[in-house]
Amino acid sequence: MKKALIPLAASLAMLVAPGCILVPGAGGLSGISLGTTGGAGTIVVAGLAANPTNIADANSRITFTVVAQDNNALPMQYTWSATKGTLSATAGQMVYWSPDNSAGQVDSGTATVMVLITDSSGASQEAAVNLTIQPNGQTQVSAPSTAPAATPAPTSSPSATPSPSPSASPSASPSV
Repeated sequence: MKKALIPLAASLAMLVAPGCILVPGAGGLSGISLGTTGGAGTIVVAGLAANPTNIADANSRITFTVVAQDNNALPMQYTWSATKGTLSATAGQMVYWSPDNSAGQVDSGTATVMVLITDSSGASQEAAVNLTIQPNGQTQVSAPSTAPAATPAPTSSPSATPSPSPSASPSASPSV
């Protein structure tokens, strides 16, 4: 199988097989949703790959691979979850997803496959893609409709929270 080297960021690249989708986190292409929290380290998701981008039946699977970098070179942990379907694992940079198929019935609809990446400082980054699952098991990878919520990172010292500024009501006159 011929693969193409695709540059993702200044210091990252990924080999991509023909027919798979690569969705850069910061490249302006749709298909990946990101949520971030602070911490001593900063995690950058360079891409989330799905191969293939569609499957024909409930007996097939899609491979998901995430490429991320911690700017402080801290070790990272990957935690996967899915709202529907079955994942081959919940940890690691790569997992396999397949539709749920019990007694010949496929759990159809929209599913979201998510990966939460954390480092040892508590910084985290989440990436997600949506899947459209047909009753016969045909599945298509598509862009998520909303960004997932970020998980707060622990802080080492208490910080002051600024009080919210008062907002003008719609009927208020603008001040000059």
